[in-house]
Amino acid sequence: MVYEMRTTHPLIHDEFQFGDAEQEFFEREGYYIFNHFLTDEAIEEGQLHIDRIVEQRAEGFIGTEMMAPHQLGEKWMWDIMTDPKVLDFAERRLGSNLVLWHADLLNKEPGVGREIHWHQDQMYWDQQQVRAPLANLWIPFDDVDEHNGTLSVLPRWHNKGLLSQATIDAADGAERTSVDEVARDGDFFGYSVDPSELGEDADHREVVYRFRAGQAATHSSYLPHRSTPNQSGAWRRAMTCHFMRADADEMGDRHYVSYLDRGEFDREYYLVRGEDVNNRGLKRSPFE
Repeated sequence: MVYEMRTTHPLIHDEFQFGDAEQEFFEREGYYIFNHFLTDEAIEEGQLHIDRIVEQRAEGFIGTEMMAPHQLGEKWMWDIMTDPKVLDFAERRLGSNLVLWHADLLNKEPGVGREIHWHQDQMYWDQQQVRAPLANLWIPFDDVDEHNGTLSVLPRWHNKGLLSQATIDAADGAERTSVDEVARDGDFFGYSVDPSELGEDADHREVVYRFRAGQAATHSSYLPHRSTPNQSGAWRRAMTCHFMRADADEMGDRHYVSYLDRGEFDREYYLVRGEDVNNRGLKRSPFE
């Protein structure tokens, strides 16, 4: 089954851009907030699609992270990620040959969506021997603040490199020893930055994202960030996507776990712009 956007209106807002000023801010601070990203039509339809996916998920699957929906028929999400304006952003960051490397839905259940402690995305990517530059987007489909699971970041900390990790603290209290082990339960947030790296005043230095639905943010893979619990009575719905240069030395080969039936499926990398410069045999789309 393929699930598409019904609207014929543009999905990406006319005012979304990543020019010299935005690039300069990102390189200095480690993040950037886009006040305009999705159009109203894309927000409304995306909300409906995510609600459907939440209802379809396998019994017992944690709603925190749903991997690669575009490989499971969610073409509406693919169309957002491969919109020319989005690829222009990724090209500005990485160059002209681009791979869609990773994408997921990050949803927090009402009242129980848990806190995600300070972490760096590169902690997870390092497990896969992936150290190439990435360009990401975090896109909420709801208004978000401290009460329903927004993100906070530590500006300029991306320049400190990969920080040491604390022991794994899984959602169910069970000790896990690898990202793959955590993935089997759909819970990918078992790693955190060792508190001794942050100091006692980290909370006073953080920037808290207070977003309207349809805004977006990008941050360095090395920037520490966290998210609050969802204390509201509704789901907090969001998606992410990550782009990589097509000539990266290592792309990783981890399997994914389906949120639909908990079965494993192979992760695919898609060439979304430019050339397959390393002749990896990259596909252009999961919908060809």
